Amino acid sequence: MTKVRLGIAGPGAIVHRVMTDLRKAEHIDIAAVASRSPLRAKAAAAEFGIPLAFGSYEAMAASDAVDLVYVATPHPFHCKTALCFLEAGKHVIVEKPFAINAEEAKQMIGCAAEKGLFLMEAMWSRFFPAAQALKQLINEGTLGDIRRITGDFAFRNPLNYESRLLKRELGGGALLDVGVYPLSLTCFYMGALPEKVQVLYTKAITDIDNMCSFQMQFAGGAVGQSFCALDVNTDQGMKIYGTEGWVELPDMWHPTRFTVHLFGRDPEEREFAPENEGYHHEFEYAAKAILAGRTDQSVIPLAESLRIMEIMDGMRKEMGVVYPGEE
Repeated sequence: MTKVRLGIAGPGAIVHRVMTDLRKAEHIDIAAVASRSPLRAKAAAAEFGIPLAFGSYEAMAASDAVDLVYVATPHPFHCKTALCFLEAGKHVIVEKPFAINAEEAKQMIGCAAEKGLFLMEAMWSRFFPAAQALKQLINEGTLGDIRRITGDFAFRNPLNYESRLLKRELGGGALLDVGVYPLSLTCFYMGALPEKVQVLYTKAITDIDNMCSFQMQFAGGAVGQSFCALDVNTDQGMKIYGTEGWVELPDMWHPTRFTVHLFGRDPEEREFAPENEGYHHEFEYAAKAILAGRTDQSVIPLAESLRIMEIMDGMRKEMGVVYPGEE
Protein backbone atom coordinates (compact mmCIF):
# COMPACT_ATOMS: atom_id res chain seq x y z
CA MET A 1 0.00 0.00 0.00
CA THR A 2 1.42 3.39 -1.04
CA LYS A 3 -1.50 5.56 0.01
CA VAL A 4 -3.80 5.73 3.00
CA ARG A 5 -7.50 5.82 2.13
CA LEU A 6 -9.16 8.65 4.05
CA GLY A 7 -12.76 8.88 5.14
CA ILE A 8 -14.22 12.13 6.43
CA ALA A 9 -16.75 12.00 9.27
CA GLY A 10 -18.86 15.13 9.51
CA PRO A 11 -18.80 17.31 6.36
CA GLY A 12 -19.26 20.63 8.19
CA ALA A 13 -17.70 24.05 7.72
CA ILE A 14 -14.16 23.01 8.61
CA VAL A 15 -14.16 20.29 5.94
CA HIS A 16 -14.67 22.93 3.26
CA ARG A 17 -11.44 24.54 4.44
CA VAL A 18 -9.56 21.26 4.77
CA MET A 19 -10.57 20.11 1.29
CA THR A 20 -9.03 23.18 -0.35
CA ASP A 21 -5.58 21.68 -0.05
CA LEU A 22 -5.97 18.12 1.26
CA ARG A 23 -5.13 16.73 -2.16
CA LYS A 24 -1.61 18.10 -1.71
CA ALA A 25 -1.01 15.23 0.73
CA GLU A 26 0.97 12.80 -1.45
CA HIS A 27 0.15 9.69 0.55
CA ILE A 28 -3.58 10.37 1.11
CA ASP A 29 -6.38 9.11 -1.14
CA ILE A 30 -9.73 10.74 -0.28
CA ALA A 31 -12.04 7.75 -0.43
CA ALA A 32 -15.27 8.51 1.41
CA VAL A 33 -17.40 10.93 3.40
CA ALA A 34 -20.01 10.12 6.05
CA SER A 35 -22.72 12.09 7.77
CA ARG A 36 -25.70 11.33 9.96
CA SER A 37 -27.67 12.84 7.07
CA PRO A 38 -27.50 10.75 3.85
CA LEU A 39 -28.41 13.82 1.78
CA ARG A 40 -25.60 15.84 3.34
CA ALA A 41 -23.10 13.05 2.73
CA LYS A 42 -24.14 12.78 -0.93
CA ALA A 43 -23.97 16.55 -1.38
CA ALA A 44 -20.45 16.70 0.07
CA ALA A 45 -19.31 13.79 -2.10
CA ALA A 46 -20.65 15.52 -5.21
CA GLU A 47 -19.15 18.88 -4.27
CA PHE A 48 -15.66 17.55 -3.61
CA GLY A 49 -15.55 14.61 -6.02
CA ILE A 50 -15.35 11.98 -3.28
CA PRO A 51 -16.10 8.44 -4.54
CA LEU A 52 -18.19 7.11 -1.64
CA ALA A 53 -20.91 8.69 0.50
CA PHE A 54 -22.26 7.01 3.65
CA GLY A 55 -25.46 8.03 5.42
CA SER A 56 -24.15 6.97 8.84
CA TYR A 57 -20.82 6.70 10.62
CA GLU A 58 -21.49 3.04 11.31
CA ALA A 59 -21.77 2.34 7.59
CA MET A 60 -18.39 3.93 6.86
CA ALA A 61 -16.85 2.16 9.87
CA ALA A 62 -17.93 -1.17 8.33
CA SER A 63 -16.45 -0.34 4.93
CA ASP A 64 -13.23 -1.94 3.70
CA ALA A 65 -12.62 1.13 1.52
CA VAL A 66 -11.35 3.32 4.40
CA ASP A 67 -8.13 3.05 6.45
CA LEU A 68 -8.04 6.41 8.25
CA VAL A 69 -10.93 8.59 9.43
CA TYR A 70 -10.84 12.33 10.01
CA VAL A 71 -13.38 13.19 12.72
CA ALA A 72 -14.59 16.72 11.93
CA THR A 73 -17.81 16.76 13.95
CA PRO A 74 -18.47 19.42 16.63
CA HIS A 75 -16.30 18.57 19.63
CA PRO A 76 -19.10 17.24 21.90
CA PHE A 77 -19.30 14.35 19.41
CA HIS A 78 -15.57 13.71 18.95
CA CYS A 79 -15.31 10.90 21.47
CA LYS A 80 -18.40 8.93 20.40
CA THR A 81 -17.54 9.28 16.71
CA ALA A 82 -13.87 8.39 17.15
CA LEU A 83 -14.75 5.32 19.22
CA CYS A 84 -17.12 4.15 16.50
CA PHE A 85 -14.22 4.03 14.03
CA LEU A 86 -11.50 2.86 16.41
CA GLU A 87 -13.63 -0.09 17.52
CA ALA A 88 -14.06 -0.98 13.84
CA GLY A 89 -10.28 -1.04 13.34
CA LYS A 90 -9.81 2.35 11.64
CA HIS A 91 -6.99 4.78 12.35
CA VAL A 92 -8.32 8.18 13.46
CA ILE A 93 -7.41 11.87 13.37
CA VAL A 94 -9.65 13.93 15.67
CA GLU A 95 -10.14 17.65 15.09
CA LYS A 96 -9.10 19.94 17.91
CA PRO A 97 -9.97 20.20 20.73
CA PHE A 98 -9.36 16.50 21.18
CA ALA A 99 -12.52 16.02 23.25
CA ILE A 100 -14.86 17.82 25.63
CA ASN A 101 -12.92 16.67 28.69
CA ALA A 102 -10.06 14.47 29.81
CA GLU A 103 -12.29 11.50 30.59
CA GLU A 104 -13.35 11.33 26.95
CA ALA A 105 -9.73 11.70 25.84
CA LYS A 106 -8.78 8.72 28.03
CA GLN A 107 -11.49 6.58 26.44
CA MET A 108 -10.20 7.30 22.93
CA ILE A 109 -6.56 6.77 23.88
CA GLY A 110 -7.37 3.53 25.67
CA CYS A 111 -9.32 2.15 22.72
CA ALA A 112 -6.56 3.05 20.23
CA ALA A 113 -3.96 1.37 22.43
CA GLU A 114 -6.07 -1.77 22.84
CA LYS A 115 -6.63 -2.03 19.08
CA GLY A 116 -3.07 -1.05 18.11
CA LEU A 117 -4.26 1.90 15.99
CA PHE A 118 -2.95 5.34 15.10
CA LEU A 119 -4.78 8.18 16.88
CA MET A 120 -3.86 11.88 16.76
CA GLU A 121 -5.34 15.24 17.66
CA ALA A 122 -5.50 17.48 14.59
CA MET A 123 -3.59 20.42 16.04
CA TRP A 124 -2.60 21.40 12.51
CA SER A 125 -0.61 24.51 13.48
CA ARG A 126 2.24 22.37 14.83
CA PHE A 127 2.81 20.74 11.44
CA PHE A 128 3.47 23.81 9.31
CA PRO A 129 7.04 24.03 7.94
CA ALA A 130 7.40 27.40 9.68
CA ALA A 131 6.36 25.89 13.03
CA GLN A 132 8.71 22.95 12.60
CA ALA A 133 11.61 25.27 11.69
CA LEU A 134 10.94 27.49 14.70
CA LYS A 135 10.78 24.46 16.97
CA GLN A 136 14.16 23.30 15.62
CA LEU A 137 15.66 26.75 16.17
CA ILE A 138 14.51 26.65 19.80
CA ASN A 139 15.77 23.10 20.31
CA GLU A 140 19.18 24.08 18.93
CA GLY A 141 19.46 26.74 21.65
CA THR A 142 19.57 29.74 19.32
CA LEU A 143 17.31 31.71 21.67
CA GLY A 144 19.02 30.41 24.80
CA ASP A 145 16.75 29.30 27.61
CA ILE A 146 13.09 30.09 26.93
CA ARG A 147 11.73 32.25 29.73
CA ARG A 148 8.41 33.60 28.45
CA ILE A 149 5.87 32.92 25.69
CA THR A 150 2.91 35.17 24.98
CA GLY A 151 0.09 34.34 22.58
CA ASP A 152 -3.51 35.15 21.86
CA PHE A 153 -6.32 33.92 19.68
CA ALA A 154 -9.48 36.00 19.70
CA PHE A 155 -12.00 37.12 17.13
CA ARG A 156 -15.15 39.20 17.19
CA ASN A 157 -18.11 36.89 16.74
CA PRO A 158 -21.49 38.50 15.95
CA LEU A 159 -23.71 38.16 19.00
CA ASN A 160 -25.77 35.21 17.86
CA TYR A 161 -27.04 32.94 20.59
CA GLU A 162 -27.90 30.31 18.01
CA SER A 163 -24.21 29.98 17.12
CA ARG A 164 -22.46 26.84 18.37
CA LEU A 165 -19.79 29.14 19.81
CA LEU A 166 -22.24 30.35 22.46
CA LYS A 167 -24.22 27.14 22.99
CA ARG A 168 -23.36 25.11 26.08
CA GLU A 169 -24.84 21.93 24.57
CA LEU A 170 -22.44 22.22 21.62
CA GLY A 171 -19.35 22.75 23.75
CA GLY A 172 -19.31 26.51 23.20
CA GLY A 173 -16.84 28.89 24.75
CA ALA A 174 -13.61 30.68 23.93
CA LEU A 175 -11.27 28.23 25.68
CA LEU A 176 -12.13 25.06 23.80
CA ASP A 177 -12.68 26.74 20.45
CA VAL A 178 -9.69 29.10 20.23
CA GLY A 179 -7.89 29.13 23.60
CA VAL A 180 -6.62 25.63 22.88
CA TYR A 181 -4.31 27.16 20.25
CA PRO A 182 -2.15 29.37 22.49
CA LEU A 183 -2.27 26.70 25.21
CA SER A 184 -1.13 23.88 22.94
CA LEU A 185 1.40 25.96 21.00
CA THR A 186 2.93 27.41 24.17
CA CYS A 187 3.52 23.84 25.37
CA PHE A 188 4.90 22.89 21.94
CA TYR A 189 7.47 25.68 21.78
CA MET A 190 8.26 25.50 25.50
CA GLY A 191 8.89 21.77 25.11
CA ALA A 192 7.09 21.13 28.39
CA LEU A 193 3.74 21.12 30.12
CA PRO A 194 2.89 23.70 32.80
CA GLU A 195 3.04 22.93 36.49
CA LYS A 196 0.63 25.70 37.47
CA VAL A 197 -2.17 27.58 35.68
CA GLN A 198 -4.11 30.72 36.71
CA VAL A 199 -7.16 32.03 34.84
CA LEU A 200 -9.30 35.19 34.62
CA TYR A 201 -12.53 35.16 32.64
CA THR A 202 -15.91 36.60 31.68
CA LYS A 203 -19.01 34.56 30.86
CA ALA A 204 -21.83 34.94 28.35
CA ILE A 205 -25.48 34.67 29.39
CA THR A 206 -25.43 31.14 27.97
CA ASP A 207 -23.07 30.24 30.84
CA ILE A 208 -19.99 29.59 28.71
CA ASP A 209 -16.69 31.49 28.81
CA ASN A 210 -16.78 34.45 26.45
CA MET A 211 -13.22 35.47 27.32
CA CYS A 212 -10.42 34.00 29.34
CA SER A 213 -6.87 35.05 30.03
CA PHE A 214 -4.55 32.52 31.58
CA GLN A 215 -0.94 32.26 32.61
CA MET A 216 1.12 29.14 33.04
CA GLN A 217 4.27 28.45 35.01
CA PHE A 218 6.73 25.79 33.90
CA ALA A 219 9.54 23.98 35.69
CA GLY A 220 12.46 26.34 36.13
CA GLY A 221 10.22 29.40 36.34
CA ALA A 222 9.41 30.03 32.66
CA VAL A 223 5.93 31.47 32.07
CA GLY A 224 3.31 31.47 29.34
CA GLN A 225 0.64 34.16 29.07
CA SER A 226 -2.35 33.59 26.80
CA PHE A 227 -5.62 35.27 25.89
CA CYS A 228 -8.70 34.06 24.03
CA ALA A 229 -12.10 35.62 23.39
CA LEU A 230 -15.15 35.59 21.15
CA ASP A 231 -15.93 39.33 21.21
CA VAL A 232 -12.73 41.12 20.14
CA ASN A 233 -10.24 40.88 17.29
CA THR A 234 -6.56 40.43 18.12
CA ASP A 235 -3.50 39.86 15.94
CA GLN A 236 -3.47 36.13 16.83
CA GLY A 237 0.30 36.21 17.14
CA MET A 238 2.87 34.74 19.50
CA LYS A 239 6.18 35.94 20.91
CA ILE A 240 8.84 33.67 22.34
CA TYR A 241 11.47 35.19 24.62
CA GLY A 242 14.77 33.51 25.46
CA THR A 243 17.95 34.53 27.24
CA GLU A 244 19.71 35.16 23.88
CA GLY A 245 16.88 36.78 21.92
CA TRP A 246 13.26 36.54 20.92
CA VAL A 247 11.00 35.52 18.03
CA GLU A 248 7.88 37.15 16.70
CA LEU A 249 5.45 34.66 15.13
CA PRO A 250 2.50 36.27 13.29
CA ASP A 251 -0.65 34.19 12.84
CA MET A 252 0.57 31.47 15.18
CA TRP A 253 -2.28 29.17 14.11
CA HIS A 254 -1.39 29.52 10.41
CA PRO A 255 2.33 30.40 10.41
CA THR A 256 4.27 31.07 7.20
CA ARG A 257 6.99 33.36 8.57
CA PHE A 258 8.71 34.47 11.75
CA THR A 259 11.29 37.08 12.72
CA VAL A 260 14.32 36.26 14.86
CA HIS A 261 15.73 39.03 17.08
CA LEU A 262 19.09 38.00 18.55
CA PHE A 263 20.97 40.35 20.83
CA GLY A 264 23.60 42.36 18.97
CA ARG A 265 22.30 41.34 15.53
CA ASP A 266 19.88 42.75 12.97
CA PRO A 267 16.45 41.09 12.88
CA GLU A 268 16.23 38.13 10.51
CA GLU A 269 12.92 37.31 8.86
CA ARG A 270 12.42 33.73 7.77
CA GLU A 271 9.71 33.15 5.19
CA PHE A 272 8.18 29.89 4.00
CA ALA A 273 5.99 28.93 1.08
CA PRO A 274 2.55 30.56 1.29
CA GLU A 275 -0.25 28.22 2.29
CA ASN A 276 -3.77 28.00 0.96
CA GLU A 277 -4.89 26.48 4.25
CA GLY A 278 -2.06 24.17 5.30
CA TYR A 279 -4.08 21.25 6.63
CA HIS A 280 -2.34 18.77 4.33
CA HIS A 281 0.84 18.75 6.44
CA GLU A 282 -0.78 16.91 9.36
CA PHE A 283 -2.51 14.41 7.09
CA GLU A 284 0.69 13.64 5.21
CA TYR A 285 2.49 13.16 8.54
CA ALA A 286 -0.23 10.74 9.74
CA ALA A 287 -0.25 8.82 6.46
CA LYS A 288 3.52 8.28 6.55
CA ALA A 289 3.32 7.04 10.13
CA ILE A 290 0.53 4.60 9.28
CA LEU A 291 2.32 3.33 6.16
CA ALA A 292 5.40 2.75 8.31
CA GLY A 293 3.32 0.70 10.75
CA ARG A 294 3.65 3.22 13.59
CA THR A 295 0.91 4.06 16.05
CA ASP A 296 2.97 6.66 17.91
CA GLN A 297 3.96 10.16 16.83
CA SER A 298 6.03 12.95 18.33
CA VAL A 299 4.52 16.22 17.08
CA ILE A 300 1.52 16.09 19.42
CA PRO A 301 1.82 12.93 21.54
CA LEU A 302 -1.38 11.52 22.97
CA ALA A 303 -0.07 12.00 26.51
CA GLU A 304 0.26 15.71 25.74
CA SER A 305 -3.23 15.94 24.22
CA LEU A 306 -4.58 14.29 27.39
CA ARG A 307 -2.69 16.65 29.70
CA ILE A 308 -3.91 19.68 27.75
CA MET A 309 -7.49 18.42 28.18
CA GLU A 310 -6.85 18.04 31.93
CA ILE A 311 -5.56 21.62 32.08
CA MET A 312 -8.65 22.91 30.27
CA ASP A 313 -10.86 20.84 32.60
CA GLY A 314 -9.21 22.62 35.53
CA MET A 315 -9.72 26.05 34.00
CA ARG A 316 -13.37 25.30 33.20
CA LYS A 317 -13.94 24.12 36.75
CA GLU A 318 -12.61 27.44 38.04
CA MET A 319 -14.78 29.35 35.55
CA GLY A 320 -17.87 27.27 36.35
CA VAL A 321 -18.31 26.18 32.72
CA VAL A 322 -20.01 22.77 32.76
CA TYR A 323 -21.22 20.90 29.69
CA PRO A 324 -24.18 18.51 29.47
CA GLY A 325 -23.30 15.14 30.90
CA GLU A 326 -20.69 16.61 33.26
CA GLU A 327 -23.12 17.74 35.96
